Amino acid sequence: MLGLLGIVSDVKANINYDRQGNTLAEGTPIKRKYGLNWYEFYGQDSWRVKRNLTLTYGFRWSLFPPPWEVNGFQASPTVNLGNYLAQNAKNMQQGLGYADGPLISFVLGGPANHGADFYHFEKSDFSPRISFAYSPHPEGGWLKKLVGDGDKTVIRGGFGKVYDRAGMQLISTFDANPPGGLGATVQNPCCLPGVTDAQDVPRVTDVNTVPLSYLTAQLPDGVLPPGQFPQTPNPAGEAITWGVDQSIKTPYAYTIDFSIGRELSKGFALQVSYVGRLGRNLLTQRDLAQPLNLVDPSSKVSYFQAATELSKLARAGTPVNQVTSASVQTSAYWQHLIMAQGSATPGLVSGQSYVLPDGSTTNDVTQAVYALYTSADTYAGDEVVGLANVDIYYALYDTASNYYFFNGKVGELLNNQATSMFAWSSIGKSNYNALQVSLKKHASQGLQFDLNYTYSKSIDTTSGAARLGFSPSDNIGVPGSRLVNAFDPRGNRGPSDFDTTHQINANWIVELPFGNGKRFGGGAGSMADAVIGGWQLSGLARWTTGFPFTVDNGQFWPTNWDEQGSATIVSKPKTGAFRQPDGNVSVFSNPSDALNNDFIHTFPGASGSRNVLRAQGFAGWDMGLSKRWKMPFEGQSLQFRWEVFNVPNLHRFNVVANTGAGIGDGAPNLQQLPQQFGDYTGLLTQSRVMQFALRYEF
Repeated sequence: MLGLLGIVSDVKANINYDRQGNTLAEGTPIKRKYGLNWYEFYGQDSWRVKRNLTLTYGFRWSLFPPPWEVNGFQASPTVNLGNYLAQNAKNMQQGLGYADGPLISFVLGGPANHGADFYHFEKSDFSPRISFAYSPHPEGGWLKKLVGDGDKTVIRGGFGKVYDRAGMQLISTFDANPPGGLGATVQNPCCLPGVTDAQDVPRVTDVNTVPLSYLTAQLPDGVLPPGQFPQTPNPAGEAITWGVDQSIKTPYAYTIDFSIGRELSKGFALQVSYVGRLGRNLLTQRDLAQPLNLVDPSSKVSYFQAATELSKLARAGTPVNQVTSASVQTSAYWQHLIMAQGSATPGLVSGQSYVLPDGSTTNDVTQAVYALYTSADTYAGDEVVGLANVDIYYALYDTASNYYFFNGKVGELLNNQATSMFAWSSIGKSNYNALQVSLKKHASQGLQFDLNYTYSKSIDTTSGAARLGFSPSDNIGVPGSRLVNAFDPRGNRGPSDFDTTHQINANWIVELPFGNGKRFGGGAGSMADAVIGGWQLSGLARWTTGFPFTVDNGQFWPTNWDEQGSATIVSKPKTGAFRQPDGNVSVFSNPSDALNNDFIHTFPGASGSRNVLRAQGFAGWDMGLSKRWKMPFEGQSLQFRWEVFNVPNLHRFNVVANTGAGIGDGAPNLQQLPQQFGDYTGLLTQSRVMQFALRYEF
């Protein structure tokens, strides 16, 4: 419809500068080149304490300096953005917001500019490691029967600390997106009544002309921002940008294992193991300009609590005229914090009334705010726009055109300079614990195989952060990959995206019992043996229980300006793979019922329900048939192979390959139509494939 009417509702300009602040001509490429050096020192020794006990120990020192841009196209904020978020988290508990703190500025950084690095160079990444192997040798009794003679039983254990490397993710980010001061993205504002409504936005007048007036009209002096250092982005720019947390620490993990292995008769061996990996300081994407959960010092009510109460009323369909301060439990929040611009006294200017979006008036501040959360370019579940109406959009005013804000200041809860600034931070945690059982048969009598079983649990804060990029408008990756509430990382804690409770895999090689010296055709001559003898059958099989998945919140933003977050589950639907009347296959047995009854849009401050449901797991079975002929020439042979991948042509659906309502999350979302909710659009498996090979070796 927008295209048919020629409406230009969104205009964006990407600008690049050189180090001197000169604007580069349109289409001029940026030649960024990054440097990265890593150094590691390692020592190891083994000590054979006794004939049946060996200790192995080592120590590693890792030095991972931050990457840098060789040509000097690197900038750094003048404040540590990790500390900036931490300070704002403290301030909001005292009723202070972004307007009470400093603006963010940028200066040239990196070695080429004799400036600051992306983050602090950590020089204390020490990694101790120790392991042991012990083979008990009891002299007799039941213990000897249990563990066997000699070294038939081995007990092993180990502990280590291992460090990850964070630099590559930063290079990928800043190679695609210039840092502040060396680039700027300018976009017209969103959601302003009388400015961004359909009747107000410009129309296309020529197929090759974009109406930039819509964009430049929102800029100081009507011109694109200049490049300069120090660079202080527009204090009212409402930027959606990307940053880096200079307080990043090197991610690391503790690795733990303990196993008991027992050699059995006839070439069999059994091993039972515990394997653990505890990740700390893991890279996680969080919003360093997160909308604040400002607390009213008098009532101790927080913003998220007050906004949730309004959201519940809106979802119940409560009309504006029925919402009053007397009927809302958290109304003290609005009564204490909403003040006329520049005033330190709560309440209306004497003799005035608040003007509602429909033109009517009221003296009740809770009612006025509720109207801006439900009927002024916003809706229930999209509370962050309601917050913007009050905090930065000048939508709360009285009959004398006095404007009202939190604490009487523009941009207290929403950072008016940058409404969103997701960045890499090292605050993630993960815990993996597993029981592993392995039964092996060594090659003998024409047969060898491995049979493995794993029972495990993996829990983390986010799973996919290091695989993600930056986008100014969409979720990237599956829901839950970025923190929707930077002040509550634990709210996103749940099963890892890759968590599978049970896994079974096996591999085998069988020499077929045909040909000379075998069970069948043991007396075959050379010609017959060349046909029926020497065949091998090999195989590989794997099966897992279902992978976890999250339902996306859809195009609803209750908490964060740029991250929709996950939906909240209220009852657990039946999941799996279910063919629907239209021929599609859904993860839900009843998609319409699941959408309408099992999930709700998440309330302000909450993170939703991450990975609480299970879809299908993986299943695969591959086979190979081969034979080798020795040639009459020394060291030469001819081999034939026939391989079949996915022998039974199994189909296992991939729930995170789904596409939603144009959001790009890769998972079911509350924006889908009821009959399409949870439809699979991708597979974990591939269709059956056969291949034949003839190989001559010499």
